[in-house]
Amino acid sequence: MMSFKEFVNRYFSDLQNSRNILESVGMETYWEDGDKKVTIKDVVKYLDSINAPVKEVDTKKIKPILIKQDYAGKNKERVQKSNLDYPIIVIISKGKYKSILDGNHRAYKAISNNIEKIKLRELNLDKKETPKIYKDLFDYVIEGNYSGKQNSHANRGIVFLKKGDIDVGCCIGVAHGKNIKLSEDLIERINNIKNLKFYAEGSAAKNPKDEPGMVTFLDKEFPDAKLEKKSWDDLTEEQDRGTANPKYNIIFTFMQHRYNKVIDWYPYTDGTMLEALAKPNIKYPKNSPSNFKERLEWLTNHMKKAGFYDKLNQPYSRSKLLKIMDEMEHSVYPPKQQFPDTSTYFGKFAEKIENERNQTIYDLMKQGGCCFAGSGHLIELKHQFPNLEIIDEDNI
Repeated sequence: MMSFKEFVNRYFSDLQNSRNILESVGMETYWEDGDKKVTIKDVVKYLDSINAPVKEVDTKKIKPILIKQDYAGKNKERVQKSNLDYPIIVIISKGKYKSILDGNHRAYKAISNNIEKIKLRELNLDKKETPKIYKDLFDYVIEGNYSGKQNSHANRGIVFLKKGDIDVGCCIGVAHGKNIKLSEDLIERINNIKNLKFYAEGSAAKNPKDEPGMVTFLDKEFPDAKLEKKSWDDLTEEQDRGTANPKYNIIFTFMQHRYNKVIDWYPYTDGTMLEALAKPNIKYPKNSPSNFKERLEWLTNHMKKAGFYDKLNQPYSRSKLLKIMDEMEHSVYPPKQQFPDTSTYFGKFAEKIENERNQTIYDLMKQGGCCFAGSGHLIELKHQFPNLEIIDEDNI
């Protein structure tokens, strides 16, 4: 007979061939590792001997530890026939629900039928009096469970701010215009954040369609949620920080220019490319120069220091301006790099602005905020605030 840990790991490596041992033989189920053997009957007797109570808990609390398997066909019928009057048995380790020892079908029935409460008994491995054999056999990490950091997944990363073991806020990484995918355990962690509020980035608070992946994600995973009316960028600018900081917001004139079609902001074609930048058809960020003369002086000063003045002070050419804006943007974020290159003039400005924007995200997370942000912010946030937990950093 394989150990329980081996059983679970084999179960997930070949799901189709698994035999659903945990509930297939009822009170005959047992776990064995060498000369150590425990039956489910032994566990029930032990819980009875210590008067372990039957509790009714929120079903959401057990969703992250539900073993993921195929409940179609005969399994589906078995799930629906399972009796929720009988409590499931849950392992507690390090103060948390770690796994379902007995009753996975009942747990799935409660979750799939949106039953709010489920009966359970707890086998607490943290208690000194708990028999050592239970600790030896059951204190494992499930490979393939919904829970466990190694199986948490965020397709563009996520960070959590924690107070002790409690999540108080988060920031979800976004590839602008793309879908957001988080594993069930991460959705559950977000759901458990107190005073949860969602904040978009940039214009997406006023125009959610600017971030279609965010809209789809919220509709699917948090259908009752509403975005806050002001984005975290709006809140940053209200404090004259971020893109509203006139010391650094020159980079607004070209950043993410292909995605935002920035070239169309500059319709003036009768002079130099620098003059075109000084005559935008949109309103520049708060606290930026407000007229052509001031903007031209502002642009000239910065472009000379950054090394782009001579290129821009040439007769207007749309194709050349696009290439120069590419160069300027790459001086801030080199290709495939998600954080500013602080060795460059504009890169230093970007870092200052991003630090101010990230400070707003962090402050909102402290109040239950869940922010959506370009995934590069997650690397910056972790660097700026080392106490944050970052998940799926490799996907950023």
